[in-house]
Order: sequence, then C-alpha cells, then structure tokens
Amino acid sequence: MAAANEISAMPKTVLVALIDHEHGTNVGVFTSRAGALSWVADYARQWWQDALELDETLPETPPADDASCSEMYFEAMRDAQYPETFQIQEAQVDPQA
Repeated sequence: MAAANEISAMPKTVLVALIDHEHGTNVGVFTSRAGALSWVADYARQWWQDALELDETLPETPPADDASCSEMYFEAMRDAQYPETFQIQEAQVDPQA
C-alpha cells in the first residue's frame, strides 16, 4: 500500500490514449493531454508513409504540430483495408486500488 505522501502526490485523473490498428491496440497513460497527443503523433509519424499511399494530398513529411499530424494521419487511415483510429479518454485514479 502506498504511503500517505505518495497518495497525495498522485494525479487524480490520467489520460488514456488508445490507438486501434490491424495488429491490435496500443495503450498509453499520461498526466497531460499534450503528452498523450505527442504519443499519438509519434505513432502517426512512424507510419506516415502508409497514409501517403492512401491520400496523395498529404504532405510528404508529417506536420510538426502533434494535433494536425494525428488528425491528418488518422483521417487518411480511416480508408485503409484495416482502418486505424485513436481516442484519448480521461480516467479517474483510485489511489487505494
């Protein structure tokens, strides 16, 4: 069981990011929306070439802005043989669990 000072330092909520793709679901847990979106954008940048094959209107290199990169990538991948999606959800932390 966590000590009282450790419990008070824990965040009350976290953000859970989910990326669904052909091979399953990637899950990340973050204390900020910026952190979660950065993780999603890193995934999109890693697989950007796949999105380019589906949408020739995308820029050759992914945008530096995490939100734009994620939105553009997942919009293109919606039309893939195995569509990819992402979501970021807030979850309550139970320090007693």
